[in-house]
Amino acid sequence: MITAKTCLVLGAGASAPYGLPPANALRDLILVQQVPDADIVAARYAPAALDEQFTPSARKHEGFAKTAWEVLLNKKVMGAGCDHDEMQNFRAEFFASHFPSVDKFLQANEARCGRAGLLHIATVLLACEELCRLDKNWYVDLLQAITPESPSDLKEGMFSVITFNYDRSFERFFLDAFRFGFNVSDQEAHQIFDLIDIVHVYGQLGGLSEIPYGSVEHVAKATEGITLARTERENPNSDRINEILKAAENICFIGFSFAPENTEVFDLSGFEGKKIIATSLGMSGAREAEVRKLFRGKIKFFEGSAEELLNSQNIFEGRSSAPPSDHLPVKRRPSAWMRDVLPRGGWKI
Repeated sequence: MITAKTCLVLGAGASAPYGLPPANALRDLILVQQVPDADIVAARYAPAALDEQFTPSARKHEGFAKTAWEVLLNKKVMGAGCDHDEMQNFRAEFFASHFPSVDKFLQANEARCGRAGLLHIATVLLACEELCRLDKNWYVDLLQAITPESPSDLKEGMFSVITFNYDRSFERFFLDAFRFGFNVSDQEAHQIFDLIDIVHVYGQLGGLSEIPYGSVEHVAKATEGITLARTERENPNSDRINEILKAAENICFIGFSFAPENTEVFDLSGFEGKKIIATSLGMSGAREAEVRKLFRGKIKFFEGSAEELLNSQNIFEGRSSAPPSDHLPVKRRPSAWMRDVLPRGGWKI
C-alpha cells in the first residue's frame, strides 16, 4: 500500500514488456526495408494486424515479417493522406541521419518530415498495442502494490505517473484490471483510475474511448494527440509535471534513458529532498555518472527490471527507508503473479 506520495516517471523501457518498441526498435520498424538486420525486430514485434492480408503459405516465407510491416506502413500512411514521395523522402532522410530516435530526428526536421513521421509512429505503435500482450510483468506487481485488498486502498493524491510514452498500455491494463478484478462497472473503473494523476508529456495516441486500443484504422486521428519534443519552447505540460514532482515524496524512474531533451522538461529543484530511484538496466557507467551529476548525487540506481524493482524494494514508503548506497540491491524473488502459482517453499529441482 502507498504510505508516501509517489510519482513514477516512465520511459520507453516501461512499455517494452507489453510489446511496445523502444526507440531503436521503433526506428527499425519504420525503416524496416532500409535497415539490413531488421528481420529479427520485425518478427519480434509482428502483431496480428500483419497477418490479415496474407495467405498462410505467404506467412511461412522467409522475410515475411519485413514485407508485412512495409505493406502495413504503406497502406496506413498513404491511406491517411500522405503521398508516396513524401513517405519515401521521410524514410530516406531518417535513415541517412543515422539518428536512433525518430522523435529526435523530427525535432530538427518537423517542417519537412513531421506529417509523414507522425503517421509512421502512430501506425507502428497502434499495430503493437495488442491486448494479448497486456499480461504479467511489472504492471501486475504495481496493481498489487497500489490496491492490495480493494480499490479503497488507492487514495486520491497519493500516486501519480509522468509518462514520456505515446502508447496507452498503462491506461488499458489498469482500467481492465479494476473493472474485472474488482467486479465494478466501466464507469466505476474509470473513477478508480482517475485517482491516479497521469500526464503524457508528449501526448498519446488519442483517448481509449475514441481510438480503441490497437486500432490501426485510426492512424490519422491518433497523430492529433502527439506533441513532438521541441527544444525551442517549453512543453505545455511543464507546470503540471513540476507540480506533481514537487508534491511527491518518492520519485521512481522506470525504463527512462535520461535523454537531455526529456530531462529539460523538469524543474530540478522539484527533486530536492526526495527519495529518487531509477532502473538502470543497460545504462552505461558514463551515463550513470552524468545522471548522478544532474541530480547532485541524490539518485539511487537499481540494476534490474521494473518487475524486479517492485519485488525487492518498497518504492511507496517514506524517505527514511532509502538505503545509503548508490546502487540498490537486486533481490531475486517471484513476482506477484508467480507467488500465486508457486507452491509453498517453491518447486524442488
